[in-house]
Amino acid sequence: MAARTPISNFVILPGGTTLGLTSADTVNGHKFLSGDRVFLRVFNGDASSRNVTLILPPPPDLADAADPVIAVAAGEINHIGPFPPGVYDHPTAEGGDPSDAGFCWLTLGHAAMTVSVIRGR
Repeated sequence: MAARTPISNFVILPGGTTLGLTSADTVNGHKFLSGDRVFLRVFNGDASSRNVTLILPPPPDLADAADPVIAVAAGEINHIGPFPPGVYDHPTAEGGDPSDAGFCWLTLGHAAMTVSVIRGR
């Protein structure tokens, strides 16, 4: 499997911040760094509701845990988060690309979706 696509990071500044958007990589998924003040901004440019799936790391006891799925309505923007360190981070690449270790992982449900990571100061 190829490495997950990193998501553009933007810090909110007192004077304002212009956000860039990362296009959906529906094949490899995405990765971003966690943080107590980290949020995702997801835009769904499709005509139907689409999902964002947060991929949880395997729990230590290997119990099955359902990955959270967040619906984003057609033409809408959702803000998702925060992502506290140690909750969503994947400590290893879990058989995938080694560069994916240490990040939070997610998938976007359609090519018409875009995402940014917003970091508070």
